[in-house]
Amino acid sequence: MLAGAVAAALGLGSVTVVVLLLWVASPYPDSSGPGGALRIAADLWLLAHGAMLVREETRSGAPAPVGLTPLLLGALPVWLLYRAARHALERGEPEGAQDRVPDGPGRDAGSGPGPDREGTRAAPGTIGWLCAGYLAVGAVAVVHASGGPLHVDVLSAVLHLPPVAVAAAAAGVWTAHG
Repeated sequence: MLAGAVAAALGLGSVTVVVLLLWVASPYPDSSGPGGALRIAADLWLLAHGAMLVREETRSGAPAPVGLTPLLLGALPVWLLYRAARHALERGEPEGAQDRVPDGPGRDAGSGPGPDREGTRAAPGTIGWLCAGYLAVGAVAVVHASGGPLHVDVLSAVLHLPPVAVAAAAAGVWTAHG
């Protein structure tokens, strides 16, 4: 669960760093202060997962949806969760560990429970726990980003964030199993 939360925090943190850097470097910063910049960072992170943003301040006065996601923005959170899932199931044995001398009489160093025996049962649990940590951070981001002139559509975030997280974690688990 911690690995999923760390993956979400790294993705959210990297977007936040860029947004705060641009906010500080701007000659005319937003009047909402650093809280507004943090809200925009959470909005962009949720937009990267496919959630729809809503802009309240338009010329016509009617709220307008913002749904165009830059491709590279969506790649970062997916890659971080994919990597966390892959590393959660990989054994960490050095290359060539199966080529070592047996540990004892009739036992090979590589004959323990490997991904084929134990990892297959652990895969759904790994996906579930990683996604639970990831979605916990996502829930905090949704609550934080639900206010302001540009805010996330909560229903859209609830419908988009879990499938993206499950798909990325499942791809990482699948890669770890070979």
